[in-house]
Amino acid sequence: MKTSYTKEYKEAFIKVRQVINELDPIGLINICPENEYDMEIGDILSNLKKCKTVENTTLMLEDVFIKWFGSIAPKGIYEETAKKLFTIKVSYSWLNE
Repeated sequence: MKTSYTKEYKEAFIKVRQVINELDPIGLINICPENEYDMEIGDILSNLKKCKTVENTTLMLEDVFIKWFGSIAPKGIYEETAKKLFTIKVSYSWLNE
């Protein structure tokens, strides 16, 4: 990965972390450090490239949290987060290649 991509990845990672920590779908942020969801965020960034719509992004979020926690947050909770993540996605060219 080129240096500029590495810098952009770190920026995107921090933005995604803020969005996911705000969502806190499993309820861990009040009792765990801010990096609690970093493994999931890595998966989210890897899969975000494949998402072509907000709907795809919503389904991807559900899949990531099922993979890591075996369950998902209540139905409907991921839509607003997916919109925020999709906005992040379109702001980075490497997430749209």
